[in-house]
Amino acid sequence: MVQIDWYAWHRLYDRPKSKRAARLSQMQDLILRALDEQQGTPVNVLSVCAGQARELLGAVERFSRPQDVHAHLIELDPRNMEYAERALRDAGIGGVRTTVGDAGLRSHYEGIAPLDVLLLCGVFGNLTPQDIERTIALARAIVRPGGIVIWTRHRNEPDCVPQIESWFASHGFTGIHSGDRADPVAIAAHRLTGDGVPLPAEERVFTFIVGVAA
Repeated sequence: MVQIDWYAWHRLYDRPKSKRAARLSQMQDLILRALDEQQGTPVNVLSVCAGQARELLGAVERFSRPQDVHAHLIELDPRNMEYAERALRDAGIGGVRTTVGDAGLRSHYEGIAPLDVLLLCGVFGNLTPQDIERTIALARAIVRPGGIVIWTRHRNEPDCVPQIESWFASHGFTGIHSGDRADPVAIAAHRLTGDGVPLPAEERVFTFIVGVAA
């Protein structure tokens, strides 16, 4: 299994001309658009495998109503969680709930619905195809009708992005942003236009294995 220091991994975001920093900016723009369209209060956001929540942080810092955003972060590395919680609170966010643990477990999602925005950034590239579909099924159970899922996935061969889009469609979602098809990483958004469903019965929804789908 690949071993990565996920706290140190985030330092590449601090290099303004890096590809990772450019992708981060794209994700932040998409999240900001999702926040801007939310009229209700509070705006409930969940970030899965949140890391340092750089994606959400950059959007909240430009959002006109940061105090209306209530975020739940699920992250395994306590150092990243400490960074994320402190940074979001400094940005004036309305509330932060944190769960330090394995985001692949169903129990972490009990009582979390309904979400306005669900972030699955940097997740699908580290799941098997079967676990990706199970995670999309989970999304349907925790996102409110009309809510938005924002996700990323590399386009390395075999390119799984078209299949992911198909799975979202089969679980009641409609694509609202697909990005540039020539980009090596898909940054996409889907809206739940179908009805909600109960949480899946199985406790293990997915297993995060670095590079398993590469």
